[in-house]
Formats: sequence, C-alpha cells, structure tokens
Amino acid sequence: RFIGDARMEKAIDQGSERGLDAHQLLCVSEEFRQMNYLYNAGIPVPRPIAISGLTILMEFIGTDGVAADRLSDIQLEKEEAEDAFRQSLRILESIVSNGRIHGDYSAFNILWHIGRAIVIDFPQIVSINSNIAAKELLLRDVISLCKSFKRHGIKADPERIFSRLVRMIDF
Repeated sequence: RFIGDARMEKAIDQGSERGLDAHQLLCVSEEFRQMNYLYNAGIPVPRPIAISGLTILMEFIGTDGVAADRLSDIQLEKEEAEDAFRQSLRILESIVSNGRIHGDYSAFNILWHIGRAIVIDFPQIVSINSNIAAKELLLRDVISLCKSFKRHGIKADPERIFSRLVRMIDF
C-alpha cells in the first residue's frame, strides 16, 4: 500500500514500534476505505460508520442484539445452501467487477442473516490492477469458497468459476 512518507515507510520496513503502530493504522484506514467503497457500490457489506484509531464502527448485522451467524458456523438445508452459494458467488462477482479481490473469501467471512449473504472482513482486500498476485488471490478465493460450501452439500467447479471471473476482468 502507498504510504507517502519515506521515514514512516522505513519505520514500517524495519518493524520498529512506531512502524508497527503506523502500519496498523494504515491497515485499519484502508479496510474502512474499502468497506465504504464496496458499500457505496451496492455490495452487501455492513455499513461502515466511523473509524477511531484501530477500531471500525460498522452496522450491526443481526436481530434483537444477537449477531448473524457466519455461514461456516451453521447447517443449512440443501435449498437454502444453494441460495447462499448463489448469493456468495454474486457478491464475489460484484467485488471483482469493482476491481477488487477479497483475499480471504470463504464461508468464514460471509454472514447469513434473514436469507441474505453479507460479506465481512476486508483487511486483505487488494486492487486487481495494482497487485501482481491478483490472479492467484482470486483463484484462492474461489477455491476457498467452493471448499467451504462443500460441507453444505454444494458441489461446484472452482476452475469453471475462476475462468468465468477472469473473463470479466483484464489481467
């Protein structure tokens, strides 16, 4: 990520205490920025509200004070699992069509709330155009998603899905 301050970049590279603090602030800031971008693009993510230091305040996803479950933590009926998988693929397609790769896309980072998939956890999101490992990260995301839905009885071909996504973008 672009830092813009040579001394700070050196501190981060050296792993000094000041550098580590700066790196954490940069990462949280970038995660908040990416969440805003995705939210404004209409992708189902929690609405980011504010940032303070190392904390992001965002919309609560749940009902009556009970947080929504991650797809990895629940068992779905076949029809509901198929719907969750379709929604998750559409979200992944939307992220990719907006020039981003999640970087850790799986049922562990997708909430299931009132029949809706909502993606979370963005500290590792990257821009397709500025990351030389973008294609590999996308393949990893697709494989992770397919693997994590396998326990829900969903059989998907990650290579076919990956090929379709790659055709959507210009690597």
